[in-house]
Amino acid sequence: MPQSGAVTIDGNTVYHSGNFTAGAASFPTVAKSGAYTVTAADAGKLIVATGTWPLGLPATASLPNGFPVLVINAGGGVITIDPAGSELVSGALTITLASMQSVILVTDNSAWYAIGGNGLVSSQMFSTMAKSTTATLSNNNLTITFTSPSGWVAARAVNAIPNMKAYFEFICVSGGTDAAVCVVDSAFTNFETQPTQTAAYRSTNGFKQNSGSSGAYGSTWAAGNVVGVAVDNTGPGSIWFRKDGVWQGSGDPAAGTNPAFTGLSSSLFPAVGASNSTAFTARFRAADLSGSIPSGFSTLP
Repeated sequence: MPQSGAVTIDGNTVYHSGNFTAGAASFPTVAKSGAYTVTAADAGKLIVATGTWPLGLPATASLPNGFPVLVINAGGGVITIDPAGSELVSGALTITLASMQSVILVTDNSAWYAIGGNGLVSSQMFSTMAKSTTATLSNNNLTITFTSPSGWVAARAVNAIPNMKAYFEFICVSGGTDAAVCVVDSAFTNFETQPTQTAAYRSTNGFKQNSGSSGAYGSTWAAGNVVGVAVDNTGPGSIWFRKDGVWQGSGDPAAGTNPAFTGLSSSLFPAVGASNSTAFTARFRAADLSGSIPSGFSTLP
């Protein structure tokens, strides 16, 4: 009997990234290893994809309401699910499946919805309002560029981190001579200043900074480096930072030890800042992360 979170496909048990109720479901399979567009004949089938290529979705109006198709990335590449034209899938232009991720895709004749694909889609992005006037947004508001600021400037994400153990990343795309990856609370509203409220990891000296006080913490970072952030928002309000996969300050978020800071506010937003021309790209979806998610933590919804 398959476990919850498993389906039976051609007699084999496949574990899904989402959650099914206990029991079994059977789907006919079709293997694909190169660029392909879903057709009406794929209704109720599971596409077993291998390689790295785009899986096109047809126009929703061409399919019956409730049309379903399942997709699993059974290889080591990346499958990009791409709706037709300007149509969206769960509010995103595209979603990606990393190795062994799977998803159920359903249309209502106006949009596509990704069901059960944990971490494939995130509503997080940089805010169009809570940012410096020197900042410009691109890449579906996931990339922010600060251009020639006269001093420290900042920007934060749209949504506060829920009551959860969350993990996300920022890659410093360019600049980074004097920059910070951080979380700020709802009281931080002046984005033409340094984002030290509530907790930050500085690029220039690798210091950690909290509401104006700072101290030695970890390695310096710059353009090309990826800064991962783990936030435990379920109790003590702890935060850890890592550079290119290495947790700084001997931190271990999975074990809950050696956080950069603890006792943080429960209303925290992912944020970045810089005092020079710098660009960051946020990584909130599981498929976009370069580092593994710490045990017990999840991507942001």
